Amino acid sequence: MPKYLNPAYAEWLDLMLTPTAGFKVHFWKYGQTEVETSIAAAANRIDFAVKDAIKRISRIASDETKTTPLRHEASRQIYDRLAAHVAKDIAYIRTKANADAEAARDRAFAPIAADPDKAALYGETRAIFREMAAKGDPAWPAEATRLVKSNRDIAAALNAAPAFNSGMTEDRRGQLIQTAVVEFAPDDAAAMVHAVEVGAEADKIEQGMSKLRQAAYDTAQSNRARQTFVDPTAPFAAPPEE
Repeated sequence: MPKYLNPAYAEWLDLMLTPTAGFKVHFWKYGQTEVETSIAAAANRIDFAVKDAIKRISRIASDETKTTPLRHEASRQIYDRLAAHVAKDIAYIRTKANADAEAARDRAFAPIAADPDKAALYGETRAIFREMAAKGDPAWPAEATRLVKSNRDIAAALNAAPAFNSGMTEDRRGQLIQTAVVEFAPDDAAAMVHAVEVGAEADKIEQGMSKLRQAAYDTAQSNRARQTFVDPTAPFAAPPEE
C-alpha cells in the first residue's frame, strides 16, 4: 500500500517532514532569530501544523476502514481544516511585516524630510540639477550621486518635488533618493527591505499550501465520496404533524 494517496508527491511530502529543509525551501526561509518574535511564532505554528497534517494524511493512505474515495475525502477535510487553521497566522505575518516596513520607511526617510524653512534652498538646488542635466556632461550622473550622499539638504530637495523639477526621470530620482536613504539611515533602510522580504514569505506559504492541497487528495475521488455519502446519524423520518 502506498505511503500517500498521491504517490507522485511522495518525495515532496517526505521532504516537508524533515526538520527544516522542506519547510524552509517551500514555505518559510527564515530561522527563529531572523525575524521579529511574534512573526517567528506564527511561522512556527504553521510549520508544526503542516507537518502534523502530512502525518495524518500519510496514515489515512493505509486506513483499511475507508474506501479509496473516503480516504481522499478524509484527506481533503484535513487539508481544509489546516488551511483554515493557518490562515490567521499567514494574515498576521503579512500585516505585521507590512506595518514594520512602513515604520522602517518612515524612519529611513526622516533624515531627508523637507524643512519648510529651506524651500528657497531646495528650489535653487533643483535649478542647479536641471542646468547640469541640460548640459549633458557624461560625468554629471556620478557627481549627482556623490552630491545626494554628501548633503541631506540636496537629497531633501530632490525628495520634495517631482523629478522634472530637477531635470531627470522619475526612475533616476528614485535611484538618487534611495541612495541617500541608504547613506543617511542605513539601519532603517535595511530594516525596510527586510520587512518587505518577510512579507513576501507569506505569499510563499500560500504557494506551499497550494502544492500541499494537490499532494493531499484527488478532488474527483473526494467528490465520489461526497456524492454517495449516507449520513448514519441523520434523524429518521417522522409523520407530518396534524
